[in-house]
Amino acid sequence: MKITPRTGNGVSSCEETDALYWIKRLRALNEEIYSHCIRVAILAEKMGKELNLSEEQLRNLTRGCFLHDIGKVMVPGELLNKVRRLNEREREALDLHPVLGEFIVSAMDGINTEVIQTVRSHHEQWDGNGYPDRLEGEQIPLFSRICSIVSVFDNMLSERKMHKRKAMELAKSKLRRASGILFDAELVSLFLSLPDEMLDIYSP
Repeated sequence: MKITPRTGNGVSSCEETDALYWIKRLRALNEEIYSHCIRVAILAEKMGKELNLSEEQLRNLTRGCFLHDIGKVMVPGELLNKVRRLNEREREALDLHPVLGEFIVSAMDGINTEVIQTVRSHHEQWDGNGYPDRLEGEQIPLFSRICSIVSVFDNMLSERKMHKRKAMELAKSKLRRASGILFDAELVSLFLSLPDEMLDIYSP
């Protein structure tokens, strides 16, 4: 699976030297996290088109979602690959990845502020109980709200050892229950309204 979000000069973000370095590190560290980032970027772009975002906004949304977990390259690999539940100290270390990601992305040439915000704030929650800044409601940047929904949806599907169609319906049900609590209700409604063929990256 390949994604090539475009920059203004026609060069994909994956081809930019600084971004490519970190993306290669992420893929070497954990192939599944890398694949997760690709799927999140693809689905976020579909949402962005439904929102009638401009081409520039779509580029920034897609790039931010593609890079949203880049901070995990600075998290010890044993935490990312741990099978059993993380203890409190380990969870705190893992929860630093949005801030670490912001640090990495901010140093990349030509990165838009919207991309940086997406990376930092994709774990914020609508009710203010997210991290790292405990933002709530529309304080959370739009692209971060989109990324949060799509990322959680993808993680739920990835974790389910069942037929993809059944897993998808279960994931959608959980999004509905968390609508207006963890996630922007309007964006959840938009995501759930996407035709099934738009979710074809999850083939049965």
